Amino acid sequence: MLGRPLFLGPVAVLVLTTVGCSTKGATGASSTSASAAQRSSFTDSASAASATPPQANEGTGAIACTARDVVLKPGDSNADFNGMSHSGTYLTLTNKSRNACSIPGLPQLTFLDANGPVKADADLAGAKFMHPGPVVLPIVLQPKQSVTTSARWVSGSVFQDNLCYKLTGVTLALREGSAHTPLAGQMCGERSKGAHYDLQRYGTGPKP
Repeated sequence: MLGRPLFLGPVAVLVLTTVGCSTKGATGASSTSASAAQRSSFTDSASAASATPPQANEGTGAIACTARDVVLKPGDSNADFNGMSHSGTYLTLTNKSRNACSIPGLPQLTFLDANGPVKADADLAGAKFMHPGPVVLPIVLQPKQSVTTSARWVSGSVFQDNLCYKLTGVTLALREGSAHTPLAGQMCGERSKGAHYDLQRYGTGPKP
């Protein structure tokens, strides 16, 4: 004699339904966690990319600027530096060619007198906080684009044992060769330590 079919009461149905919901909930939580992890990874990558300096993203594939491609001019706002036995100048480098070209990322100056290059050391703004510092990539100058730096130095005979130069010009190093402009003035230093000048990084500044 066959027995009667087993009747599952409301309690059993409720248990099965609850188990099914739990399984679905676990799957949903897993998917949500995975999605959150993907979003977090994407956000981190985007943040890292946005933190990269624009200069670094420009690349260094552009040809190197030569003296034929650029023009170097001193600024006409040198009164910003003069006084209290000091003098100085803005220096603006402009790409006058029809093509983009690149220059070293940091300005490198050589001052000249009637005898040639003078012995003067640059104190680059912020350099002591960067040592050894990150690699500074070349700067790509688009056609007609300019960058400006500035230098300031002691011009008066204020030291016990003075070493002074009568300046006739200054050169700015390029990746190949250098750009030159005439420059008049006097630069002084203590003979035992040599002349020094404060040098600013490239940026935008007063036009020549």
